[in-house]
Amino acid sequence: NKQTFGFFVCTLVGDPRAPQEWISWYFQVSGKKDMFDVSSGKPTLVATADQFEQVLTLYDELFKGDNPACDPNQRGTGWPVEDPGYVAGKWAMAPMGPWLWGRRTESDVAKDILENKTAIAPLPVAEGGVPATYLEVKPIMMNAFSKNKDQAWELIKFITSKEQMAMWLADSGGIPARKDSLEMDVFTESDIGWWIQGYADLLPDSVALSPVNWGPVNEANLQAVNYVVYGEKTPKDAAQWLYDQIKEMEKNEVL
Repeated sequence: NKQTFGFFVCTLVGDPRAPQEWISWYFQVSGKKDMFDVSSGKPTLVATADQFEQVLTLYDELFKGDNPACDPNQRGTGWPVEDPGYVAGKWAMAPMGPWLWGRRTESDVAKDILENKTAIAPLPVAEGGVPATYLEVKPIMMNAFSKNKDQAWELIKFITSKEQMAMWLADSGGIPARKDSLEMDVFTESDIGWWIQGYADLLPDSVALSPVNWGPVNEANLQAVNYVVYGEKTPKDAAQWLYDQIKEMEKNEVL
């Protein structure tokens, strides 16, 4: 009958947010180093089973006990539960990004929580780890096979203009790639300034992913999480399973 749980993490295999959260915890225990060495052009796993165990232990502990930090009924769910659940007051904390600001229009409760009852803080840091988080970059690209490249280019210029980028992101909460967009009235004369600054302050902690085939890796990462949160494997055993799975991908040149 607990009304508000302390935390939420995505644990759904195939959910796009879950791997972002997972890799953020990994970057902490690895000292902001990637899971793979790609210097030779052929990805090589450099992460260790011990590091995986540290990450998986966090997931294990979040769902443990008679009064767990995370709602055990939400195991195996992802961002479609995480985001609306936070703005409805179902969990006090969650790994999150600036996009959540756009949900303040969903209800009076959501508006109050986001504007008056939310603070932005770095992710909790694992023992022996360093502050780190996943860096999300959203490119705007043109298809090389487009039959309308000129029109597509004009649309890209419009979307990425100072004015349009400001109007778009001031409403949704994202951080503009253009610094001059932040000079627009929609930012300077609105209540979003503290929100944008809160995430901007954390950019030095962020780490971009290496160019590897993350699809099967992310699936294995989250399968290991599920083994742990459903009590099918210990964090140590799940970590070794995960390490072996990724080494097999490396051997078969899946990466």
